[in-house]
Amino acid sequence: MGETPNEKFLRLSTARLEKSQHAIKQLTHLGSKNYEFSEGEALEIYHALRTSVDDVAQALGVLEIPEVTTLPEEQFEAFSKACDELPEEEEIVLTKEENRRLITLGDHLGAAINALEDKEPDKAYELLINLMRS
Repeated sequence: MGETPNEKFLRLSTARLEKSQHAIKQLTHLGSKNYEFSEGEALEIYHALRTSVDDVAQALGVLEIPEVTTLPEEQFEAFSKACDELPEEEEIVLTKEENRRLITLGDHLGAAINALEDKEPDKAYELLINLMRS
């Protein structure tokens, strides 16, 4: 008698999870003093892993990606007006975490724009969805 669909799922998921955990453990070794890396490079690894985990969660039905919505016209106008009223010489001070987030957002947005310029809308869409997940 062959294995049931659940037995197959358990066999494959156990083996694949062990391989994934081993690969992630190998990535942690890159944090040792034997290697040099920028904060941006570290964040790139983190976001790639997080995106992959979100993809697995979504495929297994344990994560729902929120639907993209736009601001209602009146809220957009109010936001736009508030931005226009900010003094131009006022400096915005960001925390270290806010700076990290802004750098990451910029890289992802830049990649999405490049994909659009290369006439790859599906890739741009995927990059933007991953950005929203992070």
